[in-house]
Amino acid sequence: MKFVVDQLHFGDIIEAEVTELLDENDVIMSFQGDLLRVQNHSQRSLALGQKLKCRVKSTKPLRFEIASHQIASFKMDLVV
Repeated sequence: MKFVVDQLHFGDIIEAEVTELLDENDVIMSFQGDLLRVQNHSQRSLALGQKLKCRVKSTKPLRFEIASHQIASFKMDLVV
């Protein structure tokens, strides 16, 4: 099995898909097959099946922001 998230670096862009909604702030997202539980700190709702292009903000801890200019303030933090 290939673990994509282990190979990410600052500034990398990766597509992610919302695969499960746990509550309004916690979701499970697939990053090219790697499932991660993330916290949505954007105050924006996510939808099941929604696809987002995410830019790596940091790797330790793992943090992303949405790469799209339309929702640039969207941030997610990996919940360990």
